[in-house]
Amino acid sequence: MGHRQNHHFSLNHTQGSHKTKAVRVMAVVVIIFALIGSAAPTAAQGRRNRLPAPICALVGARVACYEAETAMPRLISAEGLQVFDFALSPDGEYVVYRTVDGGVWVGAVDQSESAQLDAGALPPAAVEFHDTTITWSPDGLGIAYVIATGVRVALPGASGIPVLIDFTDRLYNHLTFSPGGMRLAAQDVNRSWTVFSILSQEGLKTGAVRFGVVDRPGDAAWLDDNSLIAAPEEGGLLRLNVVEGENRFSTAWERAEGSFTKLVTYLGGGVRAFVSDPGDLLGQPVGISGEGAVTGLGAPKIDPRATWTAGGLWLVYITSGTPILIDPVTGGEDALDMQRVSTLSWGAPPTLIAGTLSMDADLFFLAPDAQGVHQVWEFPGDGQTPVRQMTAMPQSVIDYAISPDRRFAALTMGNRLLVVPLPGFSPTPTPVRATPIPDAVEGVLGSRLLAVLENDEGSQPAWRSDGAEIAYLDGDSLYLIEVTGSADVLPTTPRRLARSPENAVFLRPAFSPDRGRVMVQVKTLGSVQPQTLVVNTTTLEGQFIVADRAQWGLNALFYVRGNNTISELAASDGSAEAVLARSPYPIVTLQPLPGSAPGAAGQRALYLRDIGWWVGPPVIQLMETGTAPDLSTVQGQTTVLSQALISPSGRFAAGLGLANNGKILKLSVVDLQNGRKFVIQSANEASALIWVR
Repeated sequence: MGHRQNHHFSLNHTQGSHKTKAVRVMAVVVIIFALIGSAAPTAAQGRRNRLPAPICALVGARVACYEAETAMPRLISAEGLQVFDFALSPDGEYVVYRTVDGGVWVGAVDQSESAQLDAGALPPAAVEFHDTTITWSPDGLGIAYVIATGVRVALPGASGIPVLIDFTDRLYNHLTFSPGGMRLAAQDVNRSWTVFSILSQEGLKTGAVRFGVVDRPGDAAWLDDNSLIAAPEEGGLLRLNVVEGENRFSTAWERAEGSFTKLVTYLGGGVRAFVSDPGDLLGQPVGISGEGAVTGLGAPKIDPRATWTAGGLWLVYITSGTPILIDPVTGGEDALDMQRVSTLSWGAPPTLIAGTLSMDADLFFLAPDAQGVHQVWEFPGDGQTPVRQMTAMPQSVIDYAISPDRRFAALTMGNRLLVVPLPGFSPTPTPVRATPIPDAVEGVLGSRLLAVLENDEGSQPAWRSDGAEIAYLDGDSLYLIEVTGSADVLPTTPRRLARSPENAVFLRPAFSPDRGRVMVQVKTLGSVQPQTLVVNTTTLEGQFIVADRAQWGLNALFYVRGNNTISELAASDGSAEAVLARSPYPIVTLQPLPGSAPGAAGQRALYLRDIGWWVGPPVIQLMETGTAPDLSTVQGQTTVLSQALISPSGRFAAGLGLANNGKILKLSVVDLQNGRKFVIQSANEASALIWVR
């Protein structure tokens, strides 16, 4: 359970949002357009235009995903599978697609390998061009798809086997999840809508039930999880609110005028649609507020083939296999550098951008400067200061650690371990033992050389809590070096604490709060179960603990271990161990809580567990340990976030995600109390995140 890659939907593996679709018809099997030529996709020949975002598309009967920078495609579905529809995960990192033989498959957009979710999802006999027959919930958990007898909802089970719920009362052809994933609206062949509620218990999706029917044929889109904007065929608009406990809708307002089509939930709030005059095929793009106000977006009447994409930010239509992007404000068109495409889906989901945030700690990370050299950066949590560069090294920083008083960084540059001063340190620093003079790096005032390393693979430095020593890795060994306080004294000779076992490597050393021990993760080649070594810095005695990851708390060492069924969070005070939490879902990170009672059993911690699909985006859920291993409680909202790192108080999580305009890792911060996610401005290609209080 602790290793996502070990879980698959079936033994059948292959190697190898909103969509715009050219007309496709299927009668028992899909008829693939012969005019598109070879099934292998290509970017336009000669000059390559940059795409506005990573984009996935259906080319022939295969799914291909295109890089934004080069417009180069990667085939996702295996050769021989006849794909007719697909959908992207909410983070744009995974694609779920379905085949004419009833298969439903999931794969990463940057890999040519898929896992089968369902083998018995036979599609309807006919599919129209505007139908969305498969969709991925915005919360990353639910996947819904139309089947020949109705609609099926798939939810991730703790065992790795999907929970499948079928509704066979009507024949459906179009699906849309609400913005929070709490409800699913399914349109039937008569264009009426049935709404289903997704059941949850302690934040886990457990099932689905039919809520009610909107028996007024037409278009519809979600305003939020509890409100639907409907556009009946006879004209007008109405807002329907869910009445909990009564399985019915109440009409908040209704307007009779206007002919509205192509409704879609808008990323920025409200709904976007087309409005047209009677008998006119062309439509004008408009926005619809929750109060029913209709506002033109500025563009003139648009080609009726156009549909919304990228959360309602753009319009797109496909002609002769080439997608044409339309700005709904200006009406301007731009042909994308793609060919032989029949279905298109935006790859990188737009998100909120933040220049500043009020957080419980500051966030440090590595990212390239204007010259492409990786430096240490800081995103302060004061709510006023934007991202700022903290180092100006002539070569890229490989790894780093911030001193306890926040005045210095220990960092690896090439094969050298250095200490360099940081700007903007705390106005009330603790006593500093390091005076990094003379300069070890030309042009870096106050820089000091601590050690010359065997290689340039990084040293993963870690400060002692009083700033007097640094632990680091070099070759096969763990070392300590004193950080002297005199400008005239050269650094002391490093002291070896431990040498890694044969066929093993050390990772991520860290000092204990009492300064007397150092832990280091031991990863043995060929072993699926990592260990943690705890070394006494005085006696050099060591103790091995089976653990996937570990972290010091004030009174104990906390660590996570797991197998294919259970993930455990435990604590050890050096004399006894206590299991604090057990989870059927992988525990991905933890944060010890202050104020815990002495002894292993009295320790408390927050942790994030991944409750999403085993092949899919990480869906993290904040938990707090309880009085027994099975009594952890849910704290806050679930969210989709990769490489999540929990803040000291547990209020926030930082991670990495795709930028709006390309496949670039951006620093993302999520408020776990309300689920709001922000992409941090000017934090491109971030890595090595560290929270510092």
